[in-house]
Amino acid sequence: MNRRLFVGPVAGDFDPELDIAAGPWCFAGREASHPGWESLEFIEPFDTPKKLVAAEIKTAALTDDRVARWADRLNLHHGLDRPEVFWGRYLNLWISLVAMATWARWRNAEELIARYGDVSMDVPVCSDAQFPRSSGFPDFMSRLISDSEFQLALDSRILRRLCPAAWTLVEQDVVPAHDTPTDESAPVQTSLVRRLLPRMAVDHLPGLVLSKPLYSALVALLPRRAAAENRDRVVASLEDGAFPPDYLAFLDWFLAETIPDSIGGAGFRSLDSAASALRYVPGRLYVANTRAPSDQARMIAAHALMAGERLVNTQHGGWEGTTAAVPWNRQTYADDHAFLTWGWERQAGLPGRCLPHIAPALSNVRNRHRATTSMLVMVGARLAANGMRFDCVPRPRAMLKYRQDKVAFLNALREDIRAQAQYRPYTRDACDFEEKTYIQRHVPAVGMIDNDFHRSMLNSRLLVIDHPGTTMHIAVAANVPMVCFWNPADWPLCPEAKPYFVGLEKAGILYSDAVSAAAHVNDIWADVLTWWRSPEVVDTIAAWRHQFARTRRFSRLALIGTLWRLSRQEGDQDREATPIPKGRWYKSQTNSRVVH
Repeated sequence: MNRRLFVGPVAGDFDPELDIAAGPWCFAGREASHPGWESLEFIEPFDTPKKLVAAEIKTAALTDDRVARWADRLNLHHGLDRPEVFWGRYLNLWISLVAMATWARWRNAEELIARYGDVSMDVPVCSDAQFPRSSGFPDFMSRLISDSEFQLALDSRILRRLCPAAWTLVEQDVVPAHDTPTDESAPVQTSLVRRLLPRMAVDHLPGLVLSKPLYSALVALLPRRAAAENRDRVVASLEDGAFPPDYLAFLDWFLAETIPDSIGGAGFRSLDSAASALRYVPGRLYVANTRAPSDQARMIAAHALMAGERLVNTQHGGWEGTTAAVPWNRQTYADDHAFLTWGWERQAGLPGRCLPHIAPALSNVRNRHRATTSMLVMVGARLAANGMRFDCVPRPRAMLKYRQDKVAFLNALREDIRAQAQYRPYTRDACDFEEKTYIQRHVPAVGMIDNDFHRSMLNSRLLVIDHPGTTMHIAVAANVPMVCFWNPADWPLCPEAKPYFVGLEKAGILYSDAVSAAAHVNDIWADVLTWWRSPEVVDTIAAWRHQFARTRRFSRLALIGTLWRLSRQEGDQDREATPIPKGRWYKSQTNSRVVH
């Protein structure tokens, strides 16, 4: 048998002594069939935070460059004359995702060729069939991120362009499925409120549900001001030679080949017609999640921008304000009138006006912790295998160590504590690594939380978090005692956030390895609340809460004040955020040893 290189799912007869897997994703969904696969050597082109952040910045510039090109192309295709700000809002998410995914896999192929290009190998690839046309962006994103056959087709097309002479491409019968799971691009109104009020001025704000019509009525009464006069997007500069010409040609081909119907077909015309029929008020605030995958939401936001409304987006996740890279829609922040954060003002060169506000979603759980159980609750992040996006999370190879650290922590707990431990697995995707079964196999004494995680967290004795994410913000808002641990190299932070995480380290809340975190849990378990209420911990959490998880008892009143102030600001007024106050606490942390 010839030596084989698998870029997609490995075959059942994969021989670890002879064959090569392009990445850990080749074993997703097949882990049990190949014992010991985790010890294999894998390529990782972005194996340092510096490389990851550089890739994110480069693909952000590439996204802006391609948005400008596709704006002209789609105006001609659809017989329109829309400004670039319209197309920027509508296309950015699609082009950004494609740029990251294709560049990640292109670089992986280049690294494989650099290492094995002179070795004679058979490479199973997908047949040269046409890619399925997705109905909308959510459908396309699902295929690209979660469909191993679609990913194999992508890798196969890349190898057809780069394949060295020593490799033989062997076609397989597998082709991407052409069935469309869900048409999420159709402008369907799903509730009575939506049917009566098809477009509210406050369309989406985490923590507000029934009160959105009330706030929309309030916004309608607020002062109107001109939006930013310069509606041309602030385009990042794409340096000459930043990408190989062959890759750029492939990117353009792939975009044209896989363009969703909601962008290049009848779906676009349907969405555009529905959005055009809505009423827009120049100068009015529009509070919405306009960076969501929903084609309908992005289409309405694009029309609102074009009509002169002032878009206000709000923070939705814990990565915002903390991570070293901003891999989603970086440049669309510059188009917003404001971005309401949970406390921070700057992140890794993010453009636009970032303003702290009292988050209703976090205020809903303010100080809600009640230790009514003796549970230790542990929660982890998604075990994504494919590395298609430049998020500040462990890359595919590092994800294996991240998973092993979970087991190391649980096994390092005292037996009586481990008996009280409950683990909350992330909802597994088809292309993710095993989590629930992996934990159960290695630490059978640990229970699983499959229902209301937030209730378990709020009633727990101690929360353990192994990643910096949204759960951490919710826990701080709810005042849940917590111990955290993760490898800082796998979760790179922006310079503005580092001092606050150093503060967590000094207070014994955050650890850089699993065993040290478990030792601390063993020490404080007898009286968790005494440790949690110690002056150093209280002061550190208070500073972290002010920066990343602000709450207030009457958060709705605070929101009214925020909207009032925003309504009185001109579009170009105070576009730069004010500097973060650097008082004694901040300076004491920056003078400390920074390990992130």
